[in-house]
Amino acid sequence: MKHDEEPVREEEELSPELAEMAEGILQSDYVRYVREMQPEILDKEVASSQAGSSGFLLFFSDGTWVASYLEGERLAYQLGSGTPSAEVVRALSSSAYGDGSEPLPIDHPYAEEPCSIAEQVASCHGQRVVGLAFGSDCFNFCFPEGWELETMIVPDEDGRTALRVFWEQW
Repeated sequence: MKHDEEPVREEEELSPELAEMAEGILQSDYVRYVREMQPEILDKEVASSQAGSSGFLLFFSDGTWVASYLEGERLAYQLGSGTPSAEVVRALSSSAYGDGSEPLPIDHPYAEEPCSIAEQVASCHGQRVVGLAFGSDCFNFCFPEGWELETMIVPDEDGRTALRVFWEQW
């Protein structure tokens, strides 16, 4: 399925292996780190955004913002208000990371599709953040009706760590 198609839901339970893996992720230091952000962003309306090849900023209607960007082999974040620092803005387009905008020759969801982080992130303008979804090295901002900014850390065509983001519904 394409990233903008309605999800297919199955009523199967997770296998014991997948359940154990999910529990390990939820108990990780990384998820504890990301959860610290949650009270600062919940129920805030996205007014605008800014994006680069390695991250993006969500600007909220109350004058605060959250930056989400690659740091090492994971997605990091920074919270703030007013104008983000030059350092934060530079993190959105760091030359330390690859370019995930073109279709990729990997076995991964949506790999065959192009990815404009700026266009995908702009889809959440006017939406309120209702939660976060967690992975082992990245997180997604969740919005009403099952929509979220699905982040993926993948190798680009040259094998460099790259960020891809899709606006999708679960």
